[in-house]
Amino acid sequence: MEFFPDTQQFTEFRDYTLVLPALSIGNIGQMAIDLLIVGLKMKKVGLIDSPYALPMAGNNAFTEDGSLTTAVEVFASPEHKIAVIQQRAPAIKRYNEAFASNLIDFYALHGFKELILLNSTEAIMRRENQLSGYPRKNCILIRPQTSTPICCLNRPHRDSDCTSRS
Repeated sequence: MEFFPDTQQFTEFRDYTLVLPALSIGNIGQMAIDLLIVGLKMKKVGLIDSPYALPMAGNNAFTEDGSLTTAVEVFASPEHKIAVIQQRAPAIKRYNEAFASNLIDFYALHGFKELILLNSTEAIMRRENQLSGYPRKNCILIRPQTSTPICCLNRPHRDSDCTSRS
């Protein structure tokens, strides 16, 4: 996996939060990333070329200048200290673990403060005690500096929501 920064837009990622979509039911994670890109007026700061992601190119959804979107792109908001990876194509099936490992390497190499993974589940996956109330919101938060706590954020976040994985 190789990161190709846009030299005019790229900023150092130290102390940024990195947000990734999990390619899952309904592409909810990817749509949430699109909302972050538009809502926070994020700039494309580069792209990631991976031998483990299916190659693709298409019209850029964020501009009308005829530019292209590729399989894996990186956007950032220096004002909010947030970077996102927009993954528009899945990893090649038998290379899912290698692709995920490369994303973690990218995260570690660039000194991000934390990682948030956005995903979704089908309503049919809810347990009986979850049937009343609002649907689940799935988000995993990882902070490597504090013994890799992992949180499933189903409500407003509090540090006490996190439990350390052993």
